[in-house]
Parts: sequence; structure tokens; C-alpha cells
Amino acid sequence: RPGRADDRRADLPKLDVPTLVACTEDDLVTPKHLSVELAHLIPGAELDIIPTGGHFYPMTRMETFRTQVIGFLSPR
Repeated sequence: RPGRADDRRADLPKLDVPTLVACTEDDLVTPKHLSVELAHLIPGAELDIIPTGGHFYPMTRMETFRTQVIGFLSPR
């Protein structure tokens, strides 16, 4: 929520590092719209959304997550 002491969204445009924002459509803990906002606020961030897997999809969809991370870290 804007105005909270821990709200750092104003700092995100200052980031200058390759960033992957990965999420799922069905995450009930961190809704997709928050990840979309995060990706839009970080310059050059790559957004990768998968349909299912919930909040802990690195555990529930390990192979998909591994593929996302390796693809992001691989030279382009």
C-alpha cells in the first residue's frame, strides 16, 4: 500500500541490474498484478507469468522455474 514505511516502489526505477520478475496467474499470496507492477517499475525488467503453480511454484513447478531462471541467466 502506498504511504507505508516499507513501500520502496519509488526506488525501483533506480535499479540498473538485469531483473526477472516471475509469477503465476493463480498466486493468491502475491497476486499477479503486484508482479506486473514490479516489472513495470524496474527498468528493463523481464516479466514471465505462467498459468498455474500457486505462490510456491518454484517447488510445485520446479522444472518450469528452472527453465525460466536458466533462460534468463543464459547469454543472449
